[in-house]
Formats: sequence, C-alpha cells, structure tokens
Amino acid sequence: MEVIIFKLDYDSSFLKLWSMDPQGSTRSFQGVHGSVAKSKEILCETSHALNKSCLITADYGVVSNNFVISILERDSVTKDLGIHIDDCLLFKDHIYEKINTARKMLGIVKRSFRDLDKKCFLLIYKSMIRSHLEYGSCIWNPYKIGLIDDLEKVQKQATKLVNACENLDYSERLTFFRLPTLIYRRFRGDMIEVYKILNVYDCNIVPNLSRNINPITRGHLFRLQVNFSKLDVRKYLFCTE
Repeated sequence: MEVIIFKLDYDSSFLKLWSMDPQGSTRSFQGVHGSVAKSKEILCETSHALNKSCLITADYGVVSNNFVISILERDSVTKDLGIHIDDCLLFKDHIYEKINTARKMLGIVKRSFRDLDKKCFLLIYKSMIRSHLEYGSCIWNPYKIGLIDDLEKVQKQATKLVNACENLDYSERLTFFRLPTLIYRRFRGDMIEVYKILNVYDCNIVPNLSRNINPITRGHLFRLQVNFSKLDVRKYLFCTE
C-alpha cells in the first residue's frame, strides 16, 4: 500500500510540473520508469480564458521517449465541480443550464400540487428550485442585464404558483412571501465570501484582496482596492488576481 501511494504521489508531482511548464509548444509528461500511466489514457483537455487578441496558441500533448502519444483536445467550455467555465468567462452555458433545471423542477411542482399555501410553497421553492439558481453564484454571478433578467424570470414565474397572490405584481409577491430578489442574494453571497476571505480562510490559499488605506478619501477601514480594468469581464470578476 505504501508503494502504491508513493507511486501515485510521484506521478501527480510530474503531472503538476508538466502542466506548469512554460517552455515549448508541446509539453511532455513521463511517469515512473518512463512510462505514461501504464498504457492507460489520460483524460485531459485544454482551455483558455484570455482576451482573444492576446491569445497564445500552443499544442499540449503527452510525450514518451521523444514520441508524441496524443495531442490534448481544445475545449471552449470546461466543467469543474458542477460549474461550466467558458473561455469568455460569461458562464452563459452554465446559467442557462441551471435555468432549465429550475424550470423543470418548477414544472414538477406545478403538476404535483394543486393548491399550495404560503408555508408549503416557501419550503418547496427554497429547497427544490432556488437552490439550483444559486449554487456557486460567487463564481458565475452575471453582469449582463439579459442573464440577470433570465434568472429573475424563474422566481417571477414560481411566485405565481400560490393562488392567493397570482394577480399581484412581482414586488408585491416578494413582500407577501418575504423573499428578496435573486440579484440581491447573489451580492449578499459575494459580501459573505469576501468577509470569509479576509477573516476566516487561510491567507495562503485564497486570493489576495488588498485594502484601500488611502487616508485622503472618506470611508471605513475595510474598503478594498479596486484595480483599473479595460474589459467588463475583469471589472466584474469576483477576484482579478
């Protein structure tokens, strides 16, 4: 067992060095004894999230004994921990996938319950519908108006399931259910995550959020330094470092 654990750790170390190697257009990775994962396929893909005009094209592959075994395929969308990350960092595919999932759950609730009261609706909505729209929102929180409105439409449609407030306006339905808007909850989640980064998490494994200590301007002592950005994708990103 110790030999197997050492071998896996040894191979993972080589894989880490291979992925961080900046030299050359073709990266080589060789495991223990010069073999590549013992003739097993390595399921990897390459993707980028850069400005199109500054994109550096390079081929990544697996090389053994100066022989190219395979070239890794390029992919514009990568899924990691349930979140689809695209090369433009708009997260459009992920957002619409979650919207479709929430609408499917909304349809199931609508077909399964004939008459919902306020208490039952809140329990079902928060656990089965809204949870899909908020998973990992600190990463994919959109800044485009179209995506924000499409997410909010799901809650607008869901709040009409209760017959008592079907004919009310959206703001009145939110007051009736004592629910905030989805965009408010996403910004609230961002503020909670910033507090955890500054005060709870280990400073060695989280992004560096520098504070603005300029004494000229008025304000509190917990203001963050906002760096200048030319593109909206970096301006509205949760962390730019």
